[in-house]
Amino acid sequence: MKPISPNQRPHGKGGVAIAWKTHLTPYICQLKEGNDRIVCCTISLPEQPPVLLVAVYLPSQRNSTVLDELEDHLALIGAILDKFRMCSILLGDLNSSLSSRDLKQDRALKRFVELSGLFPPKGFGEIPTYVHSGLGHSSQLDYIITNSNSLISHCLVMEHCPCNTSKHTAVWATLNICKPVKPIHTSASIQPATVKPK
Repeated sequence: MKPISPNQRPHGKGGVAIAWKTHLTPYICQLKEGNDRIVCCTISLPEQPPVLLVAVYLPSQRNSTVLDELEDHLALIGAILDKFRMCSILLGDLNSSLSSRDLKQDRALKRFVELSGLFPPKGFGEIPTYVHSGLGHSSQLDYIITNSNSLISHCLVMEHCPCNTSKHTAVWATLNICKPVKPIHTSASIQPATVKPK
């Protein structure tokens, strides 16, 4: 089967979710805050500050009320960030650009990000993350942004990933948080080694 190029893929319907491996469940708290476009959870590991994750799928410019809808969702995200006041990561399809593009919704997002103290990780750059079908150009619409310099150690826009069937390019990050290592217990006592002289 021949792959479909990004600019020929049909516009799909989307949603938002946060998924994690089952061994992390004891450290994750799903939050009731949000709506059908915004979901939240906290990651609380022992001896580390908690982290708030806010995953979003914000409205696109396909309708005339996009700016009002976007501002409503940004206000809700702002209220969530204010309520929890912790190291935070906002991630997902923002359907607006923080790069050089300058549409009304881009300006609204840039204003929100600045007022909220959020920023993309170092080295994120302006690599496009979405191919506009039929328009022949691309934009950066998908982000991982944070309010902490030390929270994200590495971020990568996964260009040309062969397993990606979306018009969006995946954005991947490594967080500076660690799952505690479970100590290994044995029934045998451990004795220091002794060296016998010859």
